[in-house]
Amino acid sequence: MYNSISLLLISVLFFSISCSRKNPFDSDTQPLEAIGWVEQESPVKGTIFTAVDFVDERHGWVVGVNGVILNTKNGGANWYEQESGSDDTLRDVDFVDRRNGWAVGSKGTIMHTSDGGRKWVAQNSGTSSKLEEVTFLDSLTGWIAGRKEFIFLLTTDGGRHWTEDSFPDFRMLSSLNFVDKKRGLGILGLRKVVTSIDGGLSWIVLWETPSTYIFGMSLLNKKFGLITSSSFEYVEGSGPPDWHDRVYETTDGGQNWSLIYKKRGYTMFGSKVFMKDRTSIFVTGGEFIQHSSDGGISWTIQYVNSSIQLLDAVFISSDVGWAVGRNGTILHTTNGGVTP
Repeated sequence: MYNSISLLLISVLFFSISCSRKNPFDSDTQPLEAIGWVEQESPVKGTIFTAVDFVDERHGWVVGVNGVILNTKNGGANWYEQESGSDDTLRDVDFVDRRNGWAVGSKGTIMHTSDGGRKWVAQNSGTSSKLEEVTFLDSLTGWIAGRKEFIFLLTTDGGRHWTEDSFPDFRMLSSLNFVDKKRGLGILGLRKVVTSIDGGLSWIVLWETPSTYIFGMSLLNKKFGLITSSSFEYVEGSGPPDWHDRVYETTDGGQNWSLIYKKRGYTMFGSKVFMKDRTSIFVTGGEFIQHSSDGGISWTIQYVNSSIQLLDAVFISSDVGWAVGRNGTILHTTNGGVTP
């Protein structure tokens, strides 16, 4: 009798312990409320996170150096490391749904998953160049760009085959924005806005800015979009140039751009821009996160940390977003970044 009771108690104890352990694929935990920008706990310390992507409020992925991939199924309340199968630095990640995603990086690395990251499989890029940006419209149609060593890849079969296009006079194609399978915009060499109407097979220059460095571009729809940039202006007899942050707006799909914001400084240097509606807009980059509630006409700095460089962000609504960067930083907000 005594032994039976002991065995029962031991069984209950082990059952309780096993239930208390978090299952990496368990999504029952509710996402945490994050007022303002709050740092989330990462299982990988002191590393560099280069990119982040979420498909809804719960399901997201972060990639970084040494092939690191993190996944959450509860909005970042818990992050778990996934086995990428690569030691190369991963520089961008894009998921089209909870199962299908791609990560790209150094040495022509392309990793693909069709089960939410439980298993990552290498795809043949056909190049050893550094791949820095990936964007997919659906599970079949996608594009990859390498900024420094110009390379441009496109696929129509989910990455089973990649077609390479390179243009000798084109360098540093970035900020790919495809509104459908044919029409897209990009930034060329940090100075030119270019467009394609054939799915990326060819590109033409729409707009060029000789004294402005264009860093971020985002299209809300086929007509409306914004550019974030930094410009230098020489004042005679004053020595080094003055830097100004600039924001440009398009209402015709990138054919024309109008200056809507200019301020002395360089808080938008290296920035990326994100929109979920016409008024609420976020810009991240360097040590800053900035927000506009009037379509880009005025800006408020929500977060600044001189010891952390932010490299990417994602927003699934005007309230909910994440930002990642150096020192293993993952930031999260559920109220549009507003601090009481």
